[in-house]
Amino acid sequence: METSELLDADTLSRFKQDGFVKVSNVFPVELVSRLRDALVAERTAYNAGERDGDPRYTFARTSSVQVISNLWRIIDEFADLSVHAKLAEIAGRLMGMDRVRLYHDSMLYKDSENRAVPWHQDEYFALLERVVTAWVALAPVRREDGAVIYARGSHQDGLFNKQGMSDEDVAELLQEKGYEFCCPDMSPGDVLFHTGTLFHRSDRNETQDPRYAFTAFFCEDGQRLRAQPFGIDLVDLVYFPGREIGDLADSQYNPLVYERGAE
Repeated sequence: METSELLDADTLSRFKQDGFVKVSNVFPVELVSRLRDALVAERTAYNAGERDGDPRYTFARTSSVQVISNLWRIIDEFADLSVHAKLAEIAGRLMGMDRVRLYHDSMLYKDSENRAVPWHQDEYFALLERVVTAWVALAPVRREDGAVIYARGSHQDGLFNKQGMSDEDVAELLQEKGYEFCCPDMSPGDVLFHTGTLFHRSDRNETQDPRYAFTAFFCEDGQRLRAQPFGIDLVDLVYFPGREIGDLADSQYNPLVYERGAE
């Protein structure tokens, strides 16, 4: 489906007001199946130790979810950046960004062994402002699978320093402010887009089926790397090799994936 068919005035308005929007049927089921199969194979190889020492693995870890980042440099199905380009075009139109770069992409795998992801804002950890996340469902996702839960409209308050607060404390504060908690159901090929200052979380996966998702984190071109807010360690510099704070966010790992007027 063409991007112009996916975005209408109502979608743009809801994104601005709510800080997120679900866009249905962004990718066909056949493509989603290929991407999921590729992620399953890569995760299997990684867990078997077949990727130990592989320099392409910029960032991988397991905590609330298993993360493998910079998939476009690792997996053939992501390498041509066509998937990212379509997501970046939608993100750019939603955010009013004329030129969009890839911050990073990631596999997010969650099974019943993984704990809940606490309330957070993506820009809390980021080295940039004006960022947007695309969360791609690679299988049906419901709340019991560990779907994304949003505090609707919470982006309007900007970044919040939650250091020293428990997840329960943050949830209580969001409720006191009157934000509605909502958890969109998703089908394969649906994509959630949310701003970097929107509070969101996910519960544990209570099912026997693993939750596979692919995320891409985009930024407006021309930004310079900033120190992370609230004195957080500069973990995200790993996504900008050869760059330091104050440099343009345009390393070889951050290709330009959308330019308005060039599509």
